Amino acid sequence: MGHVAFLRKGLREGAGELQKVRGLLVGLQERVPPPPAEAVQEDRDAEPSPLTEMLAAIECGIHDRLDPLIRDLLAAAEYQAERPRRGQPEV
Repeated sequence: MGHVAFLRKGLREGAGELQKVRGLLVGLQERVPPPPAEAVQEDRDAEPSPLTEMLAAIECGIHDRLDPLIRDLLAAAEYQAERPRRGQPEV
């Protein structure tokens, strides 16, 4: 197996593992009801509750970090150069 094939396989496997982590986090999120909207609106200046903070961390982590990373790893695994450079062997 060449270097490119090795890396493609590893990137796909890594993305698959991250998708499992994503599923775990979504499962946690779905099992906990969100805090009541009226309580959130009344205490805008108060510090968020631990529940609110944890749910926000899950949501932001998935949206801002995990989803883009999974997408980037899969895109890199599929990347094909338009044409090989002269004099460079395919690895």
